[in-house]
Amino acid sequence: LWVCPVITPINDREILYTYRVLIADRISDGRTNAVEVESDTFQMCLDLIAAADQQQDVEWELVPTYAIEPVREEMKDNVDGHMFDIIFKVDLNYDECAIPKIN
Repeated sequence: LWVCPVITPINDREILYTYRVLIADRISDGRTNAVEVESDTFQMCLDLIAAADQQQDVEWELVPTYAIEPVREEMKDNVDGHMFDIIFKVDLNYDECAIPKIN
């Protein structure tokens, strides 16, 4: 599992915290476990989205837009998996405390 923040759009009422999520696993020589890894990592993506969506008493909501993309990296360790962006919408509160004042 790898999570990295990406672009964070801000408008006059909300902040959209966006994170790129990558879930991958090693592929054996001959790719004998490739189908299992691809299936498992896709399901893990769905599970992570569902878990985030089912959170209670939080100050954010999920933006329900997902595109789960297959990933393959062939280097020292060959891995397959999936990645997607998950977006958390948070209200933006412009108040006097947001910017320090100099008296």
